[in-house]
Amino acid sequence: MIREDIRAKFPELLGVRRIHGREIDIEETIVSLTRELRPAIAAALGARRELLQSSGPVTRKYAWPAWDEKFEDPLSGQLWTFRQIVQGMIDNFLGRESEWRWRLKQSRTGAHRALASSGYGLQCLE
Repeated sequence: MIREDIRAKFPELLGVRRIHGREIDIEETIVSLTRELRPAIAAALGARRELLQSSGPVTRKYAWPAWDEKFEDPLSGQLWTFRQIVQGMIDNFLGRESEWRWRLKQSRTGAHRALASSGYGLQCLE
């Protein structure tokens, strides 16, 4: 359940909302996502704890990824190398069209992001 202090502080974010033509119970959605994501969040926090407690050198613990290390795009499932991600950021900054160009979606702010289910995150520019 949602904590009472959060419910009191952010009542406009809770309750039933119409999003993209669908009725969504925000509180039920939060509970459902919490149950679904709890193991992944616990794993991420465990990995962070392990990293913080590691006795390895700081230059290795907090180093940039290798250029050929791959990361999965959570929306498309496509694998991108660190090199492609960095190149895409540079291409977007310079306004250069490329197959790697991407940006963070910036069409809405604030509560709109919490209320709208529109796939915020990396956006490939095609």
